[in-house]
Formats: sequence, C-alpha cells, structure tokens
Amino acid sequence: MRLFSIRCLTAAAAVLIAPAFASAAIVVNIASANRTISGSTQNFTLDVTFSNDGAAQNLIGYDTGLQISGGSGLTITGVGTGGNKVANPVLPSDPAFSANSGNPYLISDAQSSAGTIDNGDGFFRILLQAAPNTSGTFTISFFQDEPNNNSGFDTKLYSNAQLNEVPNTTFGTGTVTFSPVPEPATLGLAMLGLPLILRRRR
Repeated sequence: MRLFSIRCLTAAAAVLIAPAFASAAIVVNIASANRTISGSTQNFTLDVTFSNDGAAQNLIGYDTGLQISGGSGLTITGVGTGGNKVANPVLPSDPAFSANSGNPYLISDAQSSAGTIDNGDGFFRILLQAAPNTSGTFTISFFQDEPNNNSGFDTKLYSNAQLNEVPNTTFGTGTVTFSPVPEPATLGLAMLGLPLILRRRR
C-alpha cells in the first residue's frame, strides 16, 4: 500500500546517502483559514510547512495521510503540483495523491537524493473544495494509525532510502472555519460607531 516504497525502489540505485545530521525537533505545520459561507462552491489552498529548531535534517520521501473532522462539505481534491506548489519545498518533485474514497487522503513522494529540512521550508500544498453553504469549523490533521488498529497505514517521513524515519517529528493540525457574512444592519452600526471610538481615543 505504501506508494513511497514502490517509488523509492526505482530510484534506490541512484541514491547517495548524505552524512547524518544531528537530530532536530521538526514540527509539521498545517495552515488555518477563515472563510465566508457561500452559496457557491469554494476552491482554495492551505500550505503545509516545516518548523525546525535544530540542525538541518534529511528528507528523501514520505507516506502521509490527511483526515478532516468536524462535519461534511469540505474535501481535499489534490495537492499542489507544477506551478502551484508550496514555496521553497524540501522535495521539488510532484507528490502523488489518492482520495481513497474519503478519509484518509493519501499523499506520497520520493526522490533519488535527499533534501534538507530547514526552518520555514515547504512540505506540500493542499487543494480543498467546500460545497455550497458549508458552515462550521473543520480540523485537518495527519492520519496516525492507532495501536492495534492494523490499518496498514500511518504518517511517516523518511530520512534515507533504507526507510529510516526523520527523528523527533511532531505533526500539527490546521482549522478551516466558515462563518456567515455580517448582516448589513450590524455592519452599518459598526461603521457608525467607528468615529466615536476614534474621537474618544483623541
């Protein structure tokens, strides 16, 4: 099932293993967004980036799963490729994506030589779609296999072609909140009150 393993075998002959770096605390960050409820379909993106508070760390590939909780109406339609990538990606290759008939959404990548994770580097870009009138708050998180669940899948980052994992990695979450458009009357009252607030401050 692991897409990475299949792709990595084809590139293994060309792999040059770089010297190991000292372990660093890596955090994978999923961006958050606030959207307005709309009667039309909404398409937008969220970027996934790295924070690194230590030495640079190798990354040669990954198997990841993303899941959405909080209701219905929001789906992941793909990942950014070509000219629609996250800025400064550690792996410049285009990741593979599978909707897997819902949660989790599977994203995998591998390349023949390792990149290095530095603070602020990009991981990948998530493409999302919200159905008309989607509302509420959704949480997007990395899929982690529960103990004894035996699903055969979880999220892993690989530091080399021997499938050693990137050490000391924490996976964050992101949120997407859909809120109503402010009522015109409420907005008007807020604008009328603004001059009074400014006058008091003076």
